[in-house]
Amino acid sequence: MIISGWGRHPKVICKVVKPKNIQEIKRSMKFKCIARGNGRSYGDCSLQPKLTIDTKNFKEILKFDKKKGIVVVQPGILLKDLLKFIVAEGWFVPVTPGTKFVTIGGMVAANVHGKNHHNDGGIINFLNYIKVLNHKKEMILCSKNKNKKLFYASVGGMGLTGIITEVSLKLKKIFNSYIDQEIQIETSIENLLKLLKKKSKKNYSVAWVDLANFSSSKVNSITYFGDHSKNPNFKLKVFENKFSKLPNLFNYLISMIVINSLVLKIFNFIYFVKNKYFFKESTINYNKFFYPLDGLKNWNLLYGSKGMIQYQFILPERTSLKGLKKIISFIKNNKMYSYLTTLKFMKKDPGNLSFPIKGFSMTLDFPASEKNLNLVKHLDKITEEFKGRIYLAKDARMSSDFVNKQYNIKKFSNFRAKIKKENYFSSIQSERLKI
Repeated sequence: MIISGWGRHPKVICKVVKPKNIQEIKRSMKFKCIARGNGRSYGDCSLQPKLTIDTKNFKEILKFDKKKGIVVVQPGILLKDLLKFIVAEGWFVPVTPGTKFVTIGGMVAANVHGKNHHNDGGIINFLNYIKVLNHKKEMILCSKNKNKKLFYASVGGMGLTGIITEVSLKLKKIFNSYIDQEIQIETSIENLLKLLKKKSKKNYSVAWVDLANFSSSKVNSITYFGDHSKNPNFKLKVFENKFSKLPNLFNYLISMIVINSLVLKIFNFIYFVKNKYFFKESTINYNKFFYPLDGLKNWNLLYGSKGMIQYQFILPERTSLKGLKKIISFIKNNKMYSYLTTLKFMKKDPGNLSFPIKGFSMTLDFPASEKNLNLVKHLDKITEEFKGRIYLAKDARMSSDFVNKQYNIKKFSNFRAKIKKENYFSSIQSERLKI
């Protein structure tokens, strides 16, 4: 069958199996393979033509300690389903990406990060243990203290050390289902970076950046800060998206709205002005704060039939200002028009292939046109010039030479050489990058 990541680029014919239990996984492991969750990574990291193992049948909550806030789950459970279960009991996930439609196994494989990374780091910091099924079909329990080399290679390892079959996660205590949100406006990249550092004690922060505005000199931004509310008047409640129960056709038709540079400029202008003059502080439910894009089920269709490239890079703190200025100037001069641009302050994470270092990370969304595919190669050069790196969970087109300059691929590959058998766990991405 033809499958792809969320970016819909590339689309690949893969043999896909959907086992119902561990024994069926073991029986299917006759070729090199890769595990796949809900397909929400953007590129080709969960695609293997010879054998792609769909893990969504493994969706059970195995244990839940309500007092300590520890949950043990199978890898295929969706974040949205876990939230339904734990929020009502006064707990929240310690780290969340911008969508609920990811699997917990996928979150671990990508060492997912969120709006609180500058304080708490990625999900690796909240794992009690994981279980990994290796190429010998052995189940290995690993943690920061036990089989720790496998642990640090597997979390963020993009599924290349084995199939994650169980996850034990420490949760975050909450008193209600709301976030106290504060909004601040900036019109220069210098002030935006200063703001993110100045207010780093806020639990959550992310900046929306307008790179399509009518001014060539201004970089308008809206930064959203948030903390879990402790207001006793609010209750614990599970929130769903407005469109979640509407027919898929309705979502599809909305997603077919044509976006061009003029539409994007007008939309961004209205969005900026609305937030600048009408919103400063508010208390909103966690759904609106963390998952606004989930309200449109098929928003990835907005980028056209060729799909999209999500280009997420991070630059060290010391080079961030100069590097971001050069990247923003290149984007504006070449009229690349990122549909959605965000910026976050992050700290360094452990893990062999973990993306975060201490610095500023920007996410750019482009249609996967031939023009943009060529232009992002220049963004690679700027990222390399300023000692940055690109997130593997978003990548669909990096070269092996480039990734070797960003990550300690040799260390990771040497470890894999000790545990693998002829690249047993392998994706199109790992083959392209020669990991």
